[in-house]
Amino acid sequence: MATERYGSICVEVPDFTSDDIKKLRAGLGLSQYEFAGRYGIPIYSIQAWEAGKRRPNVSRRMALQKIADEQEVPNTAVS
Repeated sequence: MATERYGSICVEVPDFTSDDIKKLRAGLGLSQYEFAGRYGIPIYSIQAWEAGKRRPNVSRRMALQKIADEQEVPNTAVS
């Protein structure tokens, strides 16, 4: 997590590396194009993020965190 300014406030936002984004997308079993279409993110942004040429802005990182949170399967004990 990193503290960043978002408008007039400071917020804690997740920090996603290019590898983190690739792993998230791959974990969903989606191509870059499918990921872009499903989540409304321009394909060129995903390509640039995964290549390490650009970094998602604060709102995109928050959205990526929400996607990552929804992807997780809850741990359930089997008796």
